[in-house]
Amino acid sequence: MNIRPAFSQGIKLKPGCHDVRVIKKGYMTQDHLVTITNKPKKITVELEPRTSTTDRLYIDTTPKDAVVKVDGTQVDSLKEGIPNLKAKRRFKIEVSHSGYKTCVQKVKMANRGLRLKVNLERDEISLPKAHTFPIRNLEPGEYDVVVLSNGIEQQRLEMTVQNAPLELRFTKKEKAEKAVCHLKTHNDGTKEVSIKGQYRLRFVQVESPNDPKGVIDIALSEAQAEQFYRNAQQKLPHNSSPLMPLIFRAVSENAVSKVIPTFWIQQEPINSALYQTIISDGSADNVSYDDATKVINTLNEWCKGTVQFELPGEQQFVHLARTFYNPVETGQLKACDTLRKEDDSNRTIKKLLGYQWQLTRSRCQQFDIESSNDPARKCDEQMYVKKGGSIESRDATECMPEYRAQSAPDIREPNTTFRLILLE
Repeated sequence: MNIRPAFSQGIKLKPGCHDVRVIKKGYMTQDHLVTITNKPKKITVELEPRTSTTDRLYIDTTPKDAVVKVDGTQVDSLKEGIPNLKAKRRFKIEVSHSGYKTCVQKVKMANRGLRLKVNLERDEISLPKAHTFPIRNLEPGEYDVVVLSNGIEQQRLEMTVQNAPLELRFTKKEKAEKAVCHLKTHNDGTKEVSIKGQYRLRFVQVESPNDPKGVIDIALSEAQAEQFYRNAQQKLPHNSSPLMPLIFRAVSENAVSKVIPTFWIQQEPINSALYQTIISDGSADNVSYDDATKVINTLNEWCKGTVQFELPGEQQFVHLARTFYNPVETGQLKACDTLRKEDDSNRTIKKLLGYQWQLTRSRCQQFDIESSNDPARKCDEQMYVKKGGSIESRDATECMPEYRAQSAPDIREPNTTFRLILLE
């Protein structure tokens, strides 16, 4: 070889054209002109027995129609070999072909003939996102254009050239990343989103309300709230503390009617391990609205082209919670710990009421009593609504579907989490 260190399997060579010579007694010496790039290169050698007709220089090229020059003179025919070359003399061999890297190397002629094999490397063009370049000296005819480059999908096209010069325009197309999200429908009708093969999120379908228009009132009227409050007070045991009038946080002075189409909601709150993969310094039990938004934006980027997610709206939470617990309609107010026990036993949606406050995408300004001076009835328009009560809720009213608490967007509040709405 034209290098200083002796050859060994797996030898590292600088990029460029190298001459690899293989010699064995009784066989014709064989050289390989090898173009080294940043990729591994493997050479397979099959020697041929030496005969009286092999005392010539035979050159085999890939592609076969490559142009070969010996000491600057083009060789028109390679089939019969090149005779009368002086042994041990070095000859400059140049092999070229359009679309390939030219290989130039000095080769020492062997004593009794030499077979030289040259396998040219395609000339890869590094392109920006869009690039136009001219092609000249191209004879009319049909051509197969192949574009290969790291980070660019292989492109092939057939082209007929009638007049030269011409221009080709290439637009860089990044290879699609391997999908990290997969959607699966189970036999029980639930849907599962697998993320990065590690996290599995199960979703349950919630049908639109029975109302012909799919509409519900997500707030109570003041009259409803007052009547419900009086009835609840009367049912308290004699030694119980009176209920705080928190029911008025479920009141609007105007009817708040919402159209609710069928939707898919996460069966349980956000997976803790998945959450901490995105919010490394946080906890899925102490979430701010801004944290929840960051998680959802990240998941939507990962799952682009498969599924998307968002926070539930307040109307979706109220409608869902009422399918399990509707105290205004039944007249029965349940303690939060009672709701937790029922959740553990028979609900398809887990940890909805009385476990942790659940963030929504709804702002407080959408649901307010502007004429009231009672702080319990006010909701800061900069805040977001959270629902469902928590394990620390002492007043049963907090776990009512209509009750609303406030959450500052940038504050991580204890016993606060969220679940996802699945968008397909």
